[in-house]
Amino acid sequence: MDLAMRDRDLEQRLRADLTTRDGITETTMFGSLAFLLRGNLLACASHEGLLARLGRGNEGWALALPGVTTPMSGTRSMKGWVRLPPGLAADPALRARVLDAATAFVASLPPK
Repeated sequence: MDLAMRDRDLEQRLRADLTTRDGITETTMFGSLAFLLRGNLLACASHEGLLARLGRGNEGWALALPGVTTPMSGTRSMKGWVRLPPGLAADPALRARVLDAATAFVASLPPK
């Protein structure tokens, strides 16, 4: 893994945000540190910011916020996901709101 892709500060913030939630594990994925809930991908921290899984149809409120974008996988947009650039991901209230929404969605999925 290219360690230059990692954002250690954001990783620590996410770890602190998620530490009280049951079923959270960590793994490296996509050149970043990924957080999983019961085996399902919840969020990732990288030099590009926070990638969060809100679920198709659940991301509209977040995308309406200035600076929040739909991430891309190659040329394909990742529907149901949002990216907060590093400056926005540093905002504790916004990060908590996004992580709460991501947790609510991912908790509805069957465990892996």
